[in-house]
Amino acid sequence: MTTAMKLPRLRLDDLLTEKVVKKMLGVSDMWMWRKTNVPSNDDPPFPPQVKMGRKNFRSKSGLEAWLTGEAERGAEALARERAARRKAERLARRGKRATADDLV
Repeated sequence: MTTAMKLPRLRLDDLLTEKVVKKMLGVSDMWMWRKTNVPSNDDPPFPPQVKMGRKNFRSKSGLEAWLTGEAERGAEALARERAARRKAERLARRGKRATADDLV
């Protein structure tokens, strides 16, 4: 016996065409293909395709959640980079040279 996976009910207002998503993000067809077909460690994951006829759609709320996750990861990376730069500057003031191990 197989069990069917329940999908959330989506309204048409909640869906964006793939063309709109590409334009909104400023990305290429290849980028969209990779996000759809190549496994990654995105958390939250890139919203899956919803196919209707010959068109592909993406969930607006899923896309917003993914964008929020991307922004948080970007902010964390920027904070780490700034901390490493400050540490290198402190070492330089003491006359020491920063190595890769010092900046971790």
